[in-house]
Amino acid sequence: MKRSKLTLAVSCAVMAALIAVGCGSSDDSSGGSDSGGKLKVAYAGAGEQSSHWLLLKKSIEEAADVAGVDLSYYNNDLDATTAVSNARLIAQEKPDVVLSYNGVESASTAVEKQFADAGIPCVAVNAPGNGGCDWFNFSNEKLCTDVGTVIGKEAAKRGWNGDNTSVILVNAPAFGEVVNSGIGYFYTGLQKEVPGIDTIDSPEDIELTTTKIGDNTFQVDGQVQAAASFDAVNAVLQQIPKDRNIILYALDTDSTVGAWRAIEKSGRASTTLTGGLGGYPNGLKNLRENDSWVVEGDTFMGNWGPYLIAMATAIHDGVKPPAQTTAPEAALTKDLSVKNTLIDPIDKFYAPGAVTPKLLPKLEPVVDGVGNSYLKETGILQKFNIVDGLK
Repeated sequence: MKRSKLTLAVSCAVMAALIAVGCGSSDDSSGGSDSGGKLKVAYAGAGEQSSHWLLLKKSIEEAADVAGVDLSYYNNDLDATTAVSNARLIAQEKPDVVLSYNGVESASTAVEKQFADAGIPCVAVNAPGNGGCDWFNFSNEKLCTDVGTVIGKEAAKRGWNGDNTSVILVNAPAFGEVVNSGIGYFYTGLQKEVPGIDTIDSPEDIELTTTKIGDNTFQVDGQVQAAASFDAVNAVLQQIPKDRNIILYALDTDSTVGAWRAIEKSGRASTTLTGGLGGYPNGLKNLRENDSWVVEGDTFMGNWGPYLIAMATAIHDGVKPPAQTTAPEAALTKDLSVKNTLIDPIDKFYAPGAVTPKLLPKLEPVVDGVGNSYLKETGILQKFNIVDGLK
């Protein structure tokens, strides 16, 4: 990604009970040199308040088991102090590689310093941190732009334009600019399709603190959480006349679900278009069943485990990753496909009614420092027999 934001990105999206810091699959906390010859990896997860974070944790645990990797787990609990404390404990543990998912940008420097001082290579998961770790994430630029394109095409098909449509964007400033850049990319895709809506010159024009663009585009903080997104969208709806159509977009499917409840509460479901970002079960269900939910930006986060274990293996083997190792991604639709984009019908990757993919997108060649094709050489992904074109 270039300047990007989610979680989320993305992500991209996020969360509930406080859990004590602890180790996962291994009782050994003395480091890679004492782990029986196995690669030893520590995973510090963003938190456990979001369904997709729990899916990611499970995927990493399963991938480590299949690959014969000794894995320990820490819960950052979406808290800066906890993230730094966990980083200190991980540095003492001395794993071979750290997978670090830190959802609080302000803690990034301190977290990365712990790993650097201990001489432990690390992977920044989703949020890129401050450059001290190699980076793994989906491409906000490609995926979010295509999500905006899908919603924009459907809006234009229905005759929506700047005279009768307002836009609500739901971001999460605490995650920083990179994660939140998905909002700007989404909007650039949208404005190319919907005539007359408020426009921006570049994705960077929508900043973390932006609250309004022109007269009819609003941005609110949903914290990548359903409840907070409901409250934020419920409040901003009071400023939008009821005779206007609404295009709704959030950084994460859980956030979209909360925002959608506010739309339904206001009686505007039939005049709203939306979509999710994550590819979680609730998003896939909405895409299949909800006429207003026309796209699901799928980051396949529940399948990131094999990619991350493969990346950790490559790093341990001396490979220098590109600037961004990309996660699998697709803009899922009901039936729309657009050549040379990520836009494809849901049935390409999922069996009818399924929430677990039958297929993952092809590996991407590394171009301009972005891609993931080098992961093939580790042999880890082949163990799962699910990546398109990779046996």
